[in-house]
Amino acid sequence: MKLSLRLSTALENACPQQPLWDICCDHGLLGIQALRSQNFPQVHFVDQVPHLISKLQEKIKLKIKEASKELPAFFYSTPAESLQVELTGNVCILGIGAQKIEIFLRAWEDAGLLQADRLILGPHKDEQWFLDVVIPNLQNYELQKQVAVNERGRDRLLFVLNRRP
Repeated sequence: MKLSLRLSTALENACPQQPLWDICCDHGLLGIQALRSQNFPQVHFVDQVPHLISKLQEKIKLKIKEASKELPAFFYSTPAESLQVELTGNVCILGIGAQKIEIFLRAWEDAGLLQADRLILGPHKDEQWFLDVVIPNLQNYELQKQVAVNERGRDRLLFVLNRRP
């Protein structure tokens, strides 16, 4: 399986040896590659569409088998803002609107659940607004880098943020 340049760039910017959260995972390409790499102790797949999560669970069981241990994959069929678990390690949110990403981040921060060391965020629109408004309001995070990835003739931005010490 070959990842798009945007997804592979996101994975390259994730901190190894920490959990990885694939939020709004859709078909789970990022999370599946994270599992295959064996660089992450846990991979969490989150999508609000139940049949996508069910299909993804089956696909992973069939394609990624580890004979000696339990597969470190966790599945959540719920709107991301409704998660009731602590998000640690790497939180990746790619390919959805900037306003939706802001809703997720605000909900998790308000609930005290956003404990990730790294955020990798790639809104598919309103990127400048996201940079000017959302990122400065993430009190516990600072922008480490902004990466432009050309995808189908369009520059798409990825924002990599680290938790403040």
